[in-house]
Formats: sequence, C-alpha cells, structure tokens
Amino acid sequence: METATVLFFFLLSLIRKNRRKITNLKRKNRKALTVDLKIASTLWKLASNCEYRTVAHLFGIARSTACSAFHDVVTSINETLAPRFIRNPTIEKFKDIIDGFQNKWGFPNTIGAIDGTHIPILAPKEVPADYHNRKGFYSIILQAVVDSSYKFWNINVGWAGRVHDARVFANSSIYAQFQRGNVVGNELDKRFNNTTITPFIIGDAAYPLMPWLIKPFRDNGALSAEKRYFNYMLSRARMVVENAFGRLKGRWRCLMKRNDLSTLFCT
Repeated sequence: METATVLFFFLLSLIRKNRRKITNLKRKNRKALTVDLKIASTLWKLASNCEYRTVAHLFGIARSTACSAFHDVVTSINETLAPRFIRNPTIEKFKDIIDGFQNKWGFPNTIGAIDGTHIPILAPKEVPADYHNRKGFYSIILQAVVDSSYKFWNINVGWAGRVHDARVFANSSIYAQFQRGNVVGNELDKRFNNTTITPFIIGDAAYPLMPWLIKPFRDNGALSAEKRYFNYMLSRARMVVENAFGRLKGRWRCLMKRNDLSTLFCT
C-alpha cells in the first residue's frame, strides 16, 4: 500500500478516535462533504501546495468548500495530533537518542540537534518588512529540535523571517524548559575527566553557548587541530536537523513553495 494511502487511513482513524468533530458541510441539493473527502483534499493541498481551484477541480467541490475543509482538517491535526507526536521523549527514549548520536555520528551525550528554517509566505499587509528575511523573501521561521533518527520532538513556529535565530530560541518553549531544568533531570548525567556533563542539544554558531547547548568554536583562523576536529564532529552530528528539514519539505511541498495563507493561520 502506498505511503499516501497509509497516511490517509492513519489520520482518519486518529481523528475519529479523538472524536474531534469535523462537520459535514451540507450544500443545497447535494450530499454532505464527508470527513474522508475533507482529509483527502487537505492532504493533496499540503503535499502539492496547489491552488484551491485546482483542489476543487480534482475533488469535484467548490473552491470555498476546499478552503473550509483545509482549515478544518489542519486545525484538527494541530489540536488533537500535534501534542501526541511532538513532545518531549521519555527517559528511555532519551537514552536511545543519546546512543543514536554516539553510534551514528560519534557525538556523546546528545539528545537533539536544533536549527531553524524559513517557510516562504505572501507578504502580509501589516508590517511586511518584519517578514522580509536576509535571504530576500518573506517568511516565517520554524525552529525545531530533532533526534538522531530525524524525528521532531520540539517545534516553535510563527516568528517573522527577519528575526534572528538567537531571539527565536530565547523565546521558545525548549529554552524555557531547559532553563527550568525539567527536560531530562539528572538521571542521564555522565562523567568525563572528572567533570559531570548533563545531556545537551547541539546547534550552529547562531545560538548562544549554554550549559545544555553546545555550539562550535568561533573560527578566527587560528583554531587548534583539536578545535577544528571538534567543529567538524559537531557539524557532522548537527546535519540531522538539516536533513530532517529537507525530508519534511520534500514530503510536504506547502512548506517549500510560497504559502498564501494568512500568517495567523500559519502560526
């Protein structure tokens, strides 16, 4: 069975199980639009980012119906499914993640890699300059933490594209959790050369150095061989988050092409 078909029935079963009502739109002299059709049309738009009129033509519905179905299903996914799948791992899962980073990338005691990516959007009517990023297009920022298997376990989305990654990070849920010290606890602390090392996440040079966030040494042209090797190993391990973004956008083209939805709905 194809992946898209499996995903369709998976979403259908979970949404029904959670009993989140997706109303059957009744139209005069026509049958109601079923939940199955609403999910199918939404998945098509998410995977292709085609226009509503194209979705309407393919599924035999009106453009306004395709629009309302899309908003309804996406809202349901955010409310009922996102908290189930995008959440902090258990202690046992953290152990597996640490082992994964150690075995695959040779980087010890790592529980995640963090980075941000820009999601292209139509220039909003209000303060459009805030959304014009350094790459030359309008966007909102998706910050994510992924494990050693490219799976997302923390996301933060909605900041304007012009905002620096460090500011997005400082105002994110992952920052607040680590500052409170309630992400991993002390169970996974390790000793290296008589020093206690707590589990940490890794990021690029844009992020601040924290007791629980490791970044590369600043390359001033005079780094020692050991520091250059450290930077190489960290970059090698951190590529999992870059690859995860690539896989995400490859599957859901709505994140790669310009999104014409309202910024309020995108966040």
